[in-house]
Amino acid sequence: MDIREIYDKIDNWLIRHRLKKFTIVVLILLVLFLIMDNIVMPLAVRLGHGKSVPDITGRPFAEAEKILEDHSFRIILEGEKHDPHYPPGYVVYQNPKPSSIVKNGRRIYVMTSMGERLIQVPRLKGRSERDAKFIIQSSQLILDHISLEHSSYYPEGAVAEQSIQEGKEVKVGTPISIVVSLGRYPDRFLVPDLKGKDIEAAKTRLAKAGLTLGRITYKIESELLPNTVLMQSIEPDQEVSIGTIIDLVVSQLPGQSIENNTEYENNNINE
Repeated sequence: MDIREIYDKIDNWLIRHRLKKFTIVVLILLVLFLIMDNIVMPLAVRLGHGKSVPDITGRPFAEAEKILEDHSFRIILEGEKHDPHYPPGYVVYQNPKPSSIVKNGRRIYVMTSMGERLIQVPRLKGRSERDAKFIIQSSQLILDHISLEHSSYYPEGAVAEQSIQEGKEVKVGTPISIVVSLGRYPDRFLVPDLKGKDIEAAKTRLAKAGLTLGRITYKIESELLPNTVLMQSIEPDQEVSIGTIIDLVVSQLPGQSIENNTEYENNNINE
């Protein structure tokens, strides 16, 4: 073993020794802190005629202030925060906590509610359907329903109407519906071929053609996917007037319960 190896071993031993000493010191200080905080200080307060802090959470600030004053405490408003459970001006947080034993005249720090956080409804009109969905989600709103309507102003695929006016303040999670433009009405109103289409696709094709979905009758068909259009009340390619009602017969699997065999598509949403 050369001198360099001996030196390295001695150096490593000293480092480990110092770390052990440091760890022991930290543990001793931590134990002393816990003893002071949980035993010595509460005992000292009790001997000095300390009092229990009353619970003032969920009370209006003025009422909380009076309760603390009656117990010889001072209230300090530390700030405000949004809280969905308490109306504005009510205490939502206090420090020290309720039932803590503290000395007379102690300052009690509180935070009051600003009420539930409200958000402004963004402008969706003129946006693409995809952009509108992203904006609704990022604004913490819920997309409730999408309707399709022809519009002489908004191009196909753009949002033409929204159920809640932009700028209005609403709660997080409020549902909002939109109307997506189908573009201008066609020059001729021809009945589309809906047979074999999924019911949702059929609804879209009817709306684009300027026609109205009427009654849906369900028929058991074990060899087809459910909600497949089997028949339509007016044959394809016939020219009709705007808004003509088209009834459909749609497949259902055996054993499926049909609670309501009639549906109507309503493209209007209220402001």
